Amino acid sequence: MSGSHDGTVQVWDAATSKTLYTYHGHTQAITPLAWSPDGKHLASASADLTIHLWQPTAQGHLFTYSGHHSIVEIIMWAADRKRITTVGRDQTAQSWDIATGGNVYTSRLTDAPARALAWSPDGKCILVGREDGQVVLRETPSDRRLFIYRGHAQKVIVVGWSPDGERAASGSADTTVQIWQAR
Repeated sequence: MSGSHDGTVQVWDAATSKTLYTYHGHTQAITPLAWSPDGKHLASASADLTIHLWQPTAQGHLFTYSGHHSIVEIIMWAADRKRITTVGRDQTAQSWDIATGGNVYTSRLTDAPARALAWSPDGKCILVGREDGQVVLRETPSDRRLFIYRGHAQKVIVVGWSPDGERAASGSADTTVQIWQAR
């Protein structure tokens, strides 16, 4: 898939390079895109300050979410495929229910901008990798900060969980990948 400055998203056949579907729902440039874990849905964000959930089929658009006040830079699906979390330049992480479009969680990321995000396998926590090199473990939906990992010297650009949810991994611009106890 690819997003364009004209507000369209195209889904491509990797083997033939043919366009399979073009989505025309946004009015400005596309920022991040993300497939659902089961490959049935796409979430796209745009400079028009909306996030769209849609299917690359005749059904197309499912709903629009517009809770951010600036451009969204990250979209992350929860493992259960029931929620999507978006992080915007407005320094909020917002999670919403894909069945209803309702906001189920908002976190104010006031300490440092977020650069990476990952849901825990059980869907109860998120890791937020930050510009200041820290990774914050937050409980949802309470937004309670459970832990701060301070092992990196530069911004964190990727975070992830072990399948059992006991360990976390974080990669940084300091050229290290670190694995640590998440609980």
